Amino acid sequence: MKSFALIALFVAGAAANYGYSQPAVRVEPVSVSYGTHAPAAPAMSYGSSAPAASSYGSSSYGSATRAAAVPITSFNHEIRGSEHSALSYETGNGIRITDNTQVVQGRGGSYMDEYGKMVQSTSTLTKSGVVSYTSPEGQHINLNWVADEQGYRAQGDHLPTPPPIPADIAASLRGASSYGSVKSGY
Repeated sequence: MKSFALIALFVAGAAANYGYSQPAVRVEPVSVSYGTHAPAAPAMSYGSSAPAASSYGSSSYGSATRAAAVPITSFNHEIRGSEHSALSYETGNGIRITDNTQVVQGRGGSYMDEYGKMVQSTSTLTKSGVVSYTSPEGQHINLNWVADEQGYRAQGDHLPTPPPIPADIAASLRGASSYGSVKSGY
């Protein structure tokens, strides 16, 4: 009886897989040349020998095309203990990224954890970095940023700046800041 059950299970398993085959995967090679418009990403098709249609740069939402693969030309990641990390890389299309992380002792504070409990800390995390690339309009973008206990601050010539404060408003603001102060000599 046991042997009959084992044979029945084997036959049922073989029958379930009969006629099923894995789809064929075809990957086309891509050559990338620097300084020119990169070709479309490798086309992958399942169970078909026809190449996938390429519409690189298509503006239709949800299109099945992907941007070309861009190689990483340099990569460096240094981890110095648990208090410092430096990451930098550059891509084949000229994007450069640096990211520095540092734990600073003695500049801690308090924060609320995920359970709503206030936690005291004796250190803080400081991150800084640079992002550099060329915009589609040809403008060189260089963004310096810092994130620490004072918040996120970014600097770059491409970022908008507020207009100057008119002189009469600036004078009234200076006068308002001294309002209520006690002047000596009375």
